[in-house]
Amino acid sequence: MNVPVKVTRDPRRPAGFAHIEIAAALPEGAPIQITREHPAKPHLGPAGWQAQSHDMKPLGVESTDMGVRLSVGPEVVNEIEEYEQITIAIRSIGLQAQVDWPSIPKLARASSAQGPVAAASAAPAPTPAPAASQAQPARGRDGDPVIEDEPHVRDRGLDDRDGNDRDGDDRDGDDRDGDDRDEDDAFREEDEGYEEEDERKSYKGLFIAGAVVALFLAVAAIVFLPGLIGSDDEVVVEDTTPAVAPAPAGPGRSARDEILDPTTTPERLFELGREQLRADPPDVDLAAAAIERAGREGLGEAAMWMGETFDPRLSLWERIEAPGPNASAALRHYTAARGQGEARAAEEIAALCAWLSERPEADDPIARENYCES
Repeated sequence: MNVPVKVTRDPRRPAGFAHIEIAAALPEGAPIQITREHPAKPHLGPAGWQAQSHDMKPLGVESTDMGVRLSVGPEVVNEIEEYEQITIAIRSIGLQAQVDWPSIPKLARASSAQGPVAAASAAPAPTPAPAASQAQPARGRDGDPVIEDEPHVRDRGLDDRDGNDRDGDDRDGDDRDGDDRDEDDAFREEDEGYEEEDERKSYKGLFIAGAVVALFLAVAAIVFLPGLIGSDDEVVVEDTTPAVAPAPAGPGRSARDEILDPTTTPERLFELGREQLRADPPDVDLAAAAIERAGREGLGEAAMWMGETFDPRLSLWERIEAPGPNASAALRHYTAARGQGEARAAEEIAALCAWLSERPEADDPIARENYCES
């Protein structure tokens, strides 16, 4: 079963989400399969591409004028590269369509933290030797850098720090005179002094930031308040919403501008769509969008034109380069035209339903169930 399938970015969500629009009705809870041409891992699964087939559940399913819109998330979008050709299949309705994946931003992956076992087993990377200009200073017992030009630091030897007398100055190996503790207290007081200085700098930065914000608010009040205060000292809030200027008319406007203009009438849309099909070369996508929108906005003639395009009896689907004839799509457009008062629509619905019932090989159960009378 071939039906139009279109993939677009989900505009209501951040990067990593997409819509798959299918011009057909789907049974509730129907899974989808996504595959690609790959010798080892052709199937998309919960952890990426894999060898085994996998049924995926969309995040959401919405009904549209053309059929349904499926929502998928990063588990799909992050795994498919831009312009990669994939196949979307729904076995419950016999759907299989090839799609060139569009440019959709991927959701940034969060780096996973290693557990304690992985951290313990991982071999540490070798540390390059520092250059002469970047040599690391020697550090004391507490991890503080030893500043060579300070006499009270230079005089501290390894003998006094660890209690071992390697140079013979302290023969008994004990440091009971308390010199180490005094030097530790001196370092601790020095560290506390650094912390107090950092705290003062932090407060100074906050004060400067607050002053800048206050200055900005004062300037804003001076600039905007006079225009907001009326003659009776009442605050008048002016409507600053810019007026939407009408789209320019005349030869300077392109057909695309007119088709995208929300004020263009359905009749003009239908005319523009047919002009795009007659152009050299024709812009098929723009033409189909214009004519389909004209049908949605109440022009029965346009809805009939779309119905005839997909009607398997007429084989006109090539004029908009659709994937193929589609009885469900044809009946949906014919039904819309009938609701808009198009006289021929009811006759075409009855004729197409009878044609389907006479041809088992062309039978479309979705079309019969939704549009053909029993």
